[in-house]
Amino acid sequence: MNQETAALLASAKAALAEGDRQAATELLRRLVPLTRESGPLSVTLGELLWRAGDATGAESALSRAVALSPDDPDPRLALASLLRDSGRPAEALDHLEEACRLAPRDPRAAHLMGLMHLDQGLTGTAVEWLTRARSAGGDSPDLHADLGLALQSSGDLDGADACYRRALSRAPGHERSLRGLARLARLRRRPEEGLALLEPVAGTSSGGLLAELGGLMSAAGRPGDAIALLESRLASLDDGEGRMEVHFRLGELYDARGEPAAAMGHFLTANRQKQARFDPAHYAGLVDRLLAAFSREAMAGLPRTRREDDRPVFIVGMPRSGTSLVEQILASHRDIHGAGELSDLGLLALSTATGTLEYPESAAALSSMDMDRLSAAYGSRLDEIAPGASRVTDKMWQNFEFLGFASLLFPKARVIHCTRDPMDTGLSCFFHHFYGAGVAFAYDLAHIGAYYRQYLRIMNHWREVLPLPVLELSYERLVANTETETRKIVDFVGLPWDPACLRFFETERVIGTASHEQVRRPVYRTSVGRHRRYLEWLDPLAHALGEDLRCRGVARRADRDLE
Repeated sequence: MNQETAALLASAKAALAEGDRQAATELLRRLVPLTRESGPLSVTLGELLWRAGDATGAESALSRAVALSPDDPDPRLALASLLRDSGRPAEALDHLEEACRLAPRDPRAAHLMGLMHLDQGLTGTAVEWLTRARSAGGDSPDLHADLGLALQSSGDLDGADACYRRALSRAPGHERSLRGLARLARLRRRPEEGLALLEPVAGTSSGGLLAELGGLMSAAGRPGDAIALLESRLASLDDGEGRMEVHFRLGELYDARGEPAAAMGHFLTANRQKQARFDPAHYAGLVDRLLAAFSREAMAGLPRTRREDDRPVFIVGMPRSGTSLVEQILASHRDIHGAGELSDLGLLALSTATGTLEYPESAAALSSMDMDRLSAAYGSRLDEIAPGASRVTDKMWQNFEFLGFASLLFPKARVIHCTRDPMDTGLSCFFHHFYGAGVAFAYDLAHIGAYYRQYLRIMNHWREVLPLPVLELSYERLVANTETETRKIVDFVGLPWDPACLRFFETERVIGTASHEQVRRPVYRTSVGRHRRYLEWLDPLAHALGEDLRCRGVARRADRDLE
């Protein structure tokens, strides 16, 4: 490195440390011609440009570094991280997989791979990768906090607690770990413990911590104090992500207080700030491919496993449609284990891709032996998490996309399809901040409607071609006639009645999704027809759903009102 390059780098780093991103960017752009022939310097330049906010320049520098040093994992790791942060996971994964191949014991690669899986809600594999990163020598507070989040999402609260505390032992005040412990306090219904952690830092400029504090205050019976605190601090927050989380929390608090205008104002702002990427036309094209690959004619010729396993019960539907409630009811049965949202089925389907065929087209190239192997892999997972259970529920809601594949692996499986008024479903999605990018459609009302139509298109197709038994379960009917519908569910899975299913809210198990609070109390009707309070803001959702689905929702309400 020559003297001019060193001086420019030092000046750019100083400008970034002072928060002057414009000056830093100008200095770094002067470095571009000086670093063109050096892979390591191009990596440094790219990382600094990214910190300065020049995503295009950063990607150019890091791509050049990869070309200059194709066998060095560092440029690929840096580029994969940038692409992940830019919302381009498929491109990021290409570089990350190559980095893992080049440096299989590098904890940074395993850490980033764990985050990629966590982004998509694949908590099981995220735990595996993050644990691998720690075993390879990773010991950063961020790694421990990320592993804590993955463990918490998969239901291991004690393991998550230990990870968060380990991170704090290395970096007292570590924000993500404090937030993790605060969330654990809410999950364990011990809000006072969380308040003891966060109230001392109530003056923080972190919107994330403030959002957690507001949630804890509400859980402790102080929603008014929570609103006052968050409203007073909102304008001073300069962290875009944190400000978004505060808006989501305020929307939740105002909704609970029965103030729809104030609630929707915050939810609209929060969802705009999420900036999730979803392309309705692209998703419709993927659905075209899925339906063609699993047409009636194609299904007749696809291989099936020779294994017999009647344990799996796949609970599917849109997010916020009652899947967590149904699983909690079934998991209260003495012979049923509720496994939560397992990523295994989708990963097994995607693993069938070859060099020339992607899933779903790759299913046609499989043999019966392949199906035996894939079925056994999923079965081994059930053996591991629920030895001795007669039935195991998998409530990965998005498995509705993989039901054709599931029927090839488990001809004796059962499917429970949870349905709910489309307008209520859409509103509930819009009101929730999902972790990561796996529910990208949920932050735009029109996108929610477009996604709902494609989901319904897939489920209508399965009704015509799927050989598995499917129970269509209406959320509204479950709420209106809980015992009748619960008996129907238990009978459908082929087990004798267990009265504990009606006391599901007393069952002690961890719910790793947004519905953990709802399933801790008896069935309540306040969420039925909830969207009617917000109709004046829901034209984009109603228009995207179309008249037929809006009318279906009205018919469902009329049917319920007659009961």
